Amino acid sequence: LAACSQSGHQTSALSIQDAWIREAPPGAQALAGYMVIINSGETPKDLISVSSPEFSSVELHRSTFTDGVARMVRHKHFTVPARGQIELKPGDYHMMMFNPAKPLTAGGQTQATLEFADGESLTVTLDVKKGG
Repeated sequence: LAACSQSGHQTSALSIQDAWIREAPPGAQALAGYMVIINSGETPKDLISVSSPEFSSVELHRSTFTDGVARMVRHKHFTVPARGQIELKPGDYHMMMFNPAKPLTAGGQTQATLEFADGESLTVTLDVKKGG
């Protein structure tokens, strides 16, 4: 279970599991981040942005495959359904984290803050893991 802290609401219907970021070779300008966002509440939650002090910017993306061609499509938000979850995973929904301030190696950690449309935010610790 990923460590997270909450601001905004006292009791959150949101929780995070398996938050991780892929280790990249030195000099890499973009890394991919993943997690499972669980919503135990009665209303959907829209994730509208992610930020991290260790990256210049973070974008929400989804990988798609059409006619054998893979491409990444940027999204303005991800909806976490009521009493459901969204899984950010390789080859599907994910975060693209740009221009790391320092190299991140397997065994390390980094933090990101998830902002939702209703004003709620969660700060999450992502473990750095080898890809593959």
